[in-house]
Amino acid sequence: MNTKRNTGRWLHSGIAFLTMMGALAGSAAYAGSAYYVATTNNGTTNGTSWATAFTDIQTALNLAGDGDTIHLAGHTFGLTNQLDWTTSGITVRGGYEALETDPVKLPGTNNPALWPTVITRESGTIRIMYINGADNSTLEYVTVTGGLAPADPADGDRRNFG
Repeated sequence: MNTKRNTGRWLHSGIAFLTMMGALAGSAAYAGSAYYVATTNNGTTNGTSWATAFTDIQTALNLAGDGDTIHLAGHTFGLTNQLDWTTSGITVRGGYEALETDPVKLPGTNNPALWPTVITRESGTIRIMYINGADNSTLEYVTVTGGLAPADPADGDRRNFG
């Protein structure tokens, strides 16, 4: 079952517009599972709430399937390895306060202006993200910064970005 959302997103050739600011208008219904990612948690990491959030985005990308949503806390995620996004139909949405504990009210308050989500290269010479086969996927309310361009810009591979 696909749920139609009006979130102001832009999607072209499998690459989502990287930086979107502004709060979501209204609440959205989600057809699939929800995963949570924050830079901190309570020690248990199963990704089912903010208290048990995964501490790395790749773990959530590996588990998520078509129709699932990955909620990112308004934190800065420093990467030492590139993210590999290879599953279709996933929404990755940043800008959450990440404090809600009531399962009925999850994911909680979303306001990217107050709680910006940033994905950046922490060290090394990695690319931030590689997207391949992630058709009908969306990256919303996330700033990607500090990455590297493809080694050969003439190769035309627009899925490698950073």
